[in-house]
Amino acid sequence: MKFTAVLNNKENFINAIKDRLNTVAYSKVDEMKKNIAMDFLKSKGEDDES
Repeated sequence: MKFTAVLNNKENFINAIKDRLNTVAYSKVDEMKKNIAMDFLKSKGEDDES
């Protein structure tokens, strides 16, 4: 019953949510950076060929 213990302590619960949101946000940003880098490399490759 770990979750109810966390619920009983509002501050811990709020911090847990913040941590989770930060983790999700960072992984999304990393994903976006990878996609931008891949698109950049692809466009450079296409430019080199022409």
